[in-house]
Amino acid sequence: MMKVGIVCEGRVAGEDAQVFEYFARRIAPGDTVKAFPQGTKPELFANAGDMAKTLFATGYDKVLVIWDILPRWNKPDGEVQDRNDLQPSL
Repeated sequence: MMKVGIVCEGRVAGEDAQVFEYFARRIAPGDTVKAFPQGTKPELFANAGDMAKTLFATGYDKVLVIWDILPRWNKPDGEVQDRNDLQPSL
């Protein structure tokens, strides 16, 4: 059994966290899954690295960072730019 943390956009007990936890439990029913919403996309990108370090330090085996690619105002570089924005915190 693995312990999986999901660092995501949104608020505690919000829709994003509930959906991500639900699907993760469906995919890996024997694993322990908990979402850790960080607020807005900029807040998520700023906090993701520290949150992942904390989760690994407290016994989590895997950490997923999940965010919405859109809206990025329909710019074609949305996913690439998001990864570039996230990378410094990791």
